[in-house]
Amino acid sequence: LRQSELTLKKSLGLLQAMDEQREKSLHMLVHDLRTPTGAIVSLTELLESTPPELTTEQLDLLHHCHDSAESLLAMIGEMLVINKTQTEAGSVLRSCLVVSSLLHDAARMTLPSLNDAAIQLSVDCPDDGGSIWVNSNQIHRVLLNLLSNAAKFSPANSLISLSVRHAQLNGEDGFRFEVRDKGPGVPDTEKEAIFEHHFVGSTTGERGMQSFGLGL
Repeated sequence: LRQSELTLKKSLGLLQAMDEQREKSLHMLVHDLRTPTGAIVSLTELLESTPPELTTEQLDLLHHCHDSAESLLAMIGEMLVINKTQTEAGSVLRSCLVVSSLLHDAARMTLPSLNDAAIQLSVDCPDDGGSIWVNSNQIHRVLLNLLSNAAKFSPANSLISLSVRHAQLNGEDGFRFEVRDKGPGVPDTEKEAIFEHHFVGSTTGERGMQSFGLGL
């Protein structure tokens, strides 16, 4: 029994050391991602401020690139804050967002990934839709994850719709966001598991990056 206890303690110590090293490596990787991402932001800002001979469509794509890089830089900064404090930083990073602007920003960042498959994206939101008090980075990530999933599983020449409506949530006024697409959907047998860490469904996407089961 004594020998077994010593063996278990040694194994536990090795696992803890490996976990600490993994956390340290991940933190360093996230930290170092700021440099190339910041360079992309700076270069796109330089191109936007210099009047090159670009078409309207090319300038629009440049704006998409700049917005996407800024969004990535904000995510990296938030991850570093959470790692430093070891607490959820969402409660101290909230701001007031106009709902219509939130939806149109998410749609604008998604559009470039839809062009090759000729997928249309519609946005249904009243201009006076109101505002919400949220963590802007996190709500953008939620919408972009849903839209990227829709893009990945939608057939070519189909339609994705992004909409928002006022709704009652637990007896309080709120908003209901919806992303609808023409994809195959989630099989009934997998619906209870889609929010599990690293769960990847059996349905194969039409396009997009490999899934790691983290988005939802």
